[in-house]
Amino acid sequence: MEMRKYDNNTQQLINKVFALAPTPGNEVFPYLKKLERKAKQLKAKELLGILYYAYAITYSYHENHEACISNLMKAVSYLLRSNEQYFLARTYNLFAVEAQKQGCFDIAFSYYNLALSVIEEDEPTISYAIIKSNVGDLFAMMGDFKIACTYVRSAYNIAKKFKKDPMYNQTIALTLIGLGIDNLGLNNYKAAKRIINKLEKNDNELISKGGEFSELWYIFFSLQVAIAEKNHKKIQALTKVVIERIINSYIFSDFTREVCEVCHYLIKMDELKIAKQIIDAIKKNNTEYKFHYLGIIIADLNIAYYKATNNKKMAMKAYEDRHKYENKQIEVKKTVYYESIELMHLLNELRDEGIKTRLENRILQEKAETDILTGLPNRYALNRNIEAAYIRALKNNWHLGIGIADIDTFKKYNDTYGHLEGDKCLIEVGNALKAIAKRNDLFVARYGGDEFVYIYENLSNQDIRIIEREIKKNCKASITHGFYNMIPTQATKVWDYFAEADKNLYQEKKKKRLK
Repeated sequence: MEMRKYDNNTQQLINKVFALAPTPGNEVFPYLKKLERKAKQLKAKELLGILYYAYAITYSYHENHEACISNLMKAVSYLLRSNEQYFLARTYNLFAVEAQKQGCFDIAFSYYNLALSVIEEDEPTISYAIIKSNVGDLFAMMGDFKIACTYVRSAYNIAKKFKKDPMYNQTIALTLIGLGIDNLGLNNYKAAKRIINKLEKNDNELISKGGEFSELWYIFFSLQVAIAEKNHKKIQALTKVVIERIINSYIFSDFTREVCEVCHYLIKMDELKIAKQIIDAIKKNNTEYKFHYLGIIIADLNIAYYKATNNKKMAMKAYEDRHKYENKQIEVKKTVYYESIELMHLLNELRDEGIKTRLENRILQEKAETDILTGLPNRYALNRNIEAAYIRALKNNWHLGIGIADIDTFKKYNDTYGHLEGDKCLIEVGNALKAIAKRNDLFVARYGGDEFVYIYENLSNQDIRIIEREIKKNCKASITHGFYNMIPTQATKVWDYFAEADKNLYQEKKKKRLK
């Protein structure tokens, strides 16, 4: 954003708002109201977009998810219309952060990528580094520390170029700490120790300049290193600090998963007294009631602790808590899923208005919905259509089916006759499947390689088997088809269908080989 186009008072107001937004109090709201009046007076779409983004950040820190998302929608609308790329990227990033906080990792990953696509990779900003670091954190949450390290290391290298940026010290500190924690996840203690030694130089000047959030993560990282070293005295001392400074604080939800993982290590080390101190502090905080997926994580910790202490009654209670939070999390995921679709609908509406922003052009270029070779819809189009079909099936309580059609021994054919002949084979199969889809009013897409996917809506297994015979009859190449068909429930996920259809495809191939 070009701040110089606004007068000094407006610039100071914007800076004040973003300084106060990520704080627990209500001090920011009068400044937000002032900025809102100013933006409406100027009729500046860009400034209105920034304003609603600031509101969204404030509500995110106040853990008011509904208000955060409502303001994010307004921010996206204004920012796209004004072609303000910098804050648009930050808005998508915040949506991803909210999805991640709610335990919806697949949606978070999609919107982090969307945020990254807004910023030119060859002209990155420190926001680009922050978003990359967030993706790394997401992979760490999913247990893939190797990929996490790749993203966080890249974020660190990018951030180093922006020493004059106000976010420099915090970003450098957090990415270094993130790298250290990820290396501990990879059991690479030496690399983690090198990082903590680097941070300890100059009396932790980098940490102090990075602010309170950096300091808290540094304390937590130090505890993890002490556990890796099995330094009992240091573990005890740092645990007290973690309880006082982190678990008892308003931002404990940002640390819950990591604290619970540390507690699991303590239980395995038979440090049950220290583990109990942490568990008791968590109970007082009540974070699990705010985020249900964190409730599941905390319940798992309680199960592990009560099993280790042979307390069957409390272990059973923890299992009951886990089941309760799992059921609540299903509803949360549905809500975030619908919010994601609503945001996509908003983007589509803005496209219909004829907006030709750089973001749109890039998205349209990179995610064109047609497979170049076969002319069929591609995987991106499949994802969009299966989401819509899933919602219809859930709403109408009817069957949803996924069928995967695979060309038999295609690799051998490709290797024998060459890729040009292989491409011809894919085109012929694609044309045949397209014709079948048209006759039966179905959606079919090329999933990748020699795999094609059908979406079956409101059809019985018998109906699908009739189509299956038609596929085998009309394709010149030998085709194996496996499908999965059921009425979705709140407990099912879209990708469960793909997993089951893939299993059934494998079983069909196995039957063919045995004949």
